[in-house]
Amino acid sequence: MYSCFCRVLGVGLAFLFAYHNYRPIKEIRDMVMQDDNGTQKQFQNELDYIKSSVIHTLEHQDRLNDFISMQLPIMRSEYLGKLLKGYAGDIDMDEDTLKFMQLEFVSDEFLVLMAEISENSSFFTSLTEKEWVLARFVLENIGSEIIDKSYKQQFVELQRNRVAFIVNLPQDTKPEVANNEIRQVVTLFMHVLCDKCNMIVTLGISEIHKGIFKIRECYDEALKSLEHSRLLGKGNAIFLKSLPSRMIIIIQ
Repeated sequence: MYSCFCRVLGVGLAFLFAYHNYRPIKEIRDMVMQDDNGTQKQFQNELDYIKSSVIHTLEHQDRLNDFISMQLPIMRSEYLGKLLKGYAGDIDMDEDTLKFMQLEFVSDEFLVLMAEISENSSFFTSLTEKEWVLARFVLENIGSEIIDKSYKQQFVELQRNRVAFIVNLPQDTKPEVANNEIRQVVTLFMHVLCDKCNMIVTLGISEIHKGIFKIRECYDEALKSLEHSRLLGKGNAIFLKSLPSRMIIIIQ
C-alpha cells in the first residue's frame, strides 16, 4: 500500500515538474508560431520549430542588414546633402544616427571643398550619363585618397557635374598649418585629375568653421568661391577668406 502511494506520488511530482519545465517552452512556441493572421500552425516538435524559427529570423536579419548595407551610401549621401544645405532640423544628429550612417568625426572643425567638372574635359567622349557617373566616381576616389592622407572627409554628390567633400580637421589644428596643407592637397588633387585623368575641374574651398551646424556656412562659402573661380576660367581653385577682397588664387 505504501509503495503504491509512493509510486503515485512520484508520478504526480514528475508530471508536475515536467509541466512546470515545459510551460516556458510552450509559451515560446505559441509566440513564435503565430502567423500574420494570429492563427497557430501545428507542429509536433516544439523545440525543432523554435530552432527553425530562430534560424529563419537570423537569416531574415542578415538579408535586412545586407539590404541596408547596399542602401547606406545613398542614405548617407542624402543625409550629408541635407546637412550641407542647412536642413539640420530635418535630420537627427545624435550619436546613434551618426553611428548608423557610419559617420565618424574627429573634431568639430570643418571645411567644404566643392568641385565642378567641365564638360570640355578630354575625359569625355560623348557626355553620356554613364560617363558623368564615371567622372564623379573618379573624383570621389582620387579626392578621397588624397584628402584622407591628412584629414577625414565625406563625399557628397550635388549635381551631375558638381560634388563636394566635407573635410573634418584634427582637433586643435592651427589655421595657418591647415591652410598650407589644404593648398598642397588641392594642388595635388587638381594635377592628378588633369595629368592622369584628362579632367578639367574647378574648385572652391571654404574657410574653416567650428561646429557641425557651421557646415552650411562652409557650403555657402565654397559655392561662392567656386563661382569666383569660374569667372577666372575653368580649371582654377580658390580658397575664400572671410572677405571677398581677401581671396587667394592657389591654382591657375
